[in-house]
Amino acid sequence: MFPVRIQKELALLQENKPDGFESIKVDERQVTATFTGPEGSPYASKTFHLTLTLPARYPIDPPLATLLT
Repeated sequence: MFPVRIQKELALLQENKPDGFESIKVDERQVTATFTGPEGSPYASKTFHLTLTLPARYPIDPPLATLLT
């Protein structure tokens, strides 16, 4: 499970999704997000999938981010 501070931040993020974010899903120690590229950029209309995994020793060990296109 995420530390309490991270749980609060993720809850706020789910309530107030940034522009372009279509979904944000939170599992045991993993966050999965789907978003589109910003308007006016070469990435506009493209969809991206991001997985962020927090290790058990986070914040001592860094998170692992995987971007799928």
